[in-house]
Amino acid sequence: MKLFIIAFACLTATFAQVPHHCETPSVWHGYEIGRDYESRFEHRVTIEYDMPNERVRRTDQDSFNGSYTAYESLYLHKNRTHYRIDLRTSQCERIPLNEPFRPFEVPMDARFVGEFVVGSTADPSAGVIVNLFSGRDDFRGGNFTMGVTMTDCVPIFFTHSSERFGFYHAEWYDIQLGVDPGVFEIPSRCLEL
Repeated sequence: MKLFIIAFACLTATFAQVPHHCETPSVWHGYEIGRDYESRFEHRVTIEYDMPNERVRRTDQDSFNGSYTAYESLYLHKNRTHYRIDLRTSQCERIPLNEPFRPFEVPMDARFVGEFVVGSTADPSAGVIVNLFSGRDDFRGGNFTMGVTMTDCVPIFFTHSSERFGFYHAEWYDIQLGVDPGVFEIPSRCLEL
């Protein structure tokens, strides 16, 4: 019986140390850079994220094969509406939003792959430990790898690969907790739609 208790305690201690599913902070804003190296697509994004109210606002600047687009998008999932403003023409379109809200999180079935340090381990304030997860992306198909900070599950990067979409890599930076709730108001140029 003692041997069983010791073995159980060792297994519990071992499994307790393996990082697992986590959700990013529920309300934040920051920046994203995304690239598809094969098609030479790149975008730079300002993003505001509000998980409790299922809202996301993005201002995208995209380049693809020498052409450039810039637009602002407001995704209001509870209203099932997406407003998109072309920033060059100032035209707004209202688009039905049929896809579900997808929280920034490490999916429940993701597999912990390892961890690494961005910065240095010489001084505790000089580095950030990043947990690395991978798994199957049921939403888009294909596979993903995701890095989040160990302490608060703040997203650092995401890669996705599939035959349908190819290879895509996104990185987030300058993430700050909280958002100005006014950024989720419907832009005045879209109110007539």
